[in-house]
Amino acid sequence: MNIQFFGGLNLPQLYKHVTPQKHWEAIVVNADSLTREVLPAASCAAGKHIDQGVVIVDLKGFGLVIDAS
Repeated sequence: MNIQFFGGLNLPQLYKHVTPQKHWEAIVVNADSLTREVLPAASCAAGKHIDQGVVIVDLKGFGLVIDAS
């Protein structure tokens, strides 16, 4: 199970340190690691093949800021 909490993100503050593109690329890499790393590790730990998982995305309080400038 993978739980993502996006509601607490302060995007304007985050984007002072990283570009929006890099931020969203990191999210995609994280999702990709589920199939490449997490599921194989879970299979090894459980001693049986695990080929699926559950991802929960909590968007409470999340909003996208659009720069109108």
